[in-house]
Amino acid sequence: MMDLILYIILFLLIIVAVQNTTKEFDNNLSNLELDLKAGKWSFFLCLAFGIYVVIRAIVYNTGADYLAYYNHFVASSRHLPDIWGEGREIGYRYLVDILSSYCHYPYVFFGFCAFLGMGALLCVSLKFGKAAPYIVLGWALYLFNLSMNLYRQYIAMSLIFYALYILLSQKVKKKKLLGASICIILAYFFHRSSLVGVLCVFSVYFLRNHIVNKWILIGALMLTTVASMTVLSHVFSVIGAYSDSYMAMNDRGYMATEILQSQYDVGKMTYVNMLCSVVLIWYGDRVLNINAILRYFYLVMAICFIITPLTNQEILMRMRLYLTNFAIIGYGLTLYFNKKLYNVSSNILLVIVVVYQIFYMFLYQNSLLLEAYPLQFKY
Repeated sequence: MMDLILYIILFLLIIVAVQNTTKEFDNNLSNLELDLKAGKWSFFLCLAFGIYVVIRAIVYNTGADYLAYYNHFVASSRHLPDIWGEGREIGYRYLVDILSSYCHYPYVFFGFCAFLGMGALLCVSLKFGKAAPYIVLGWALYLFNLSMNLYRQYIAMSLIFYALYILLSQKVKKKKLLGASICIILAYFFHRSSLVGVLCVFSVYFLRNHIVNKWILIGALMLTTVASMTVLSHVFSVIGAYSDSYMAMNDRGYMATEILQSQYDVGKMTYVNMLCSVVLIWYGDRVLNINAILRYFYLVMAICFIITPLTNQEILMRMRLYLTNFAIIGYGLTLYFNKKLYNVSSNILLVIVVVYQIFYMFLYQNSLLLEAYPLQFKY
């Protein structure tokens, strides 16, 4: 019951922040611009940030990967042999060695990961002014469960998130370029997949000056969705049964039938997810497909939706996560600008999409062996 109350409080703080942003409406699309003024909404976001970091620091055995990282930290603090050997990136191993030398409690590691990840999100989203609560809402719907897992990649994603935002600035100074490069290099030392992530995000960046027809994006989304539920589903099952990641999951105690059943349960909702994505692409097109910077986030969001049905394989899933980190900005800007236009029908439709996504996050995402809730506490 306590975990449910904490989740409700977090979501209420984000929703309250959203409601405290857009109070002035304008039906003229050409007048749309970001309002960078701070207000009460920033206080609620910071409060949500603090609660989230504390929760992540004190929970125990919440998330499929939790115990592996917990035991590794304990072994490091007691100077026991590395249970992972040399199989983990040097940046992560140094971080654990440094933290465990000053504090023997593993909670400091999980709190640090939460602070770094959420801190990067908050710093970047606040630069978008009153659109920030909508961006954080996107994070809660798309990345909250995963933030309870994949700790090394989550750190790498956070570093790339901030680095690439710097590179997207209109005036990139040499110091900023150097800082962004350092962040990208550090990301690699936490997770090797970050190199692929950088390539994925940059490839979309070079498309930002080209207006892409929304019908092409929607058609591609429908194609990948139908393909993933028919022909490709059998192909992925065969490949997955012999992949290293699949065997590793079995080694961690997951049975093949459990994995396939969880994928099937979520697969039943794939077509509903597609309809939600179509709505977001449609309404994102009219408010973001207007200049290079906004178009970049719009394209990242759309491409992320398009490849999501194909991410049954772990490699593809990890590539998509780097795009998702930027897609939530497009998601937040789509909601913010459409609310500012104050079209009743579009706002009602977008609210329905958000409500469904909250439902999907709690009831279906967790079945993918993420185990992000219920929250558990050791004491």
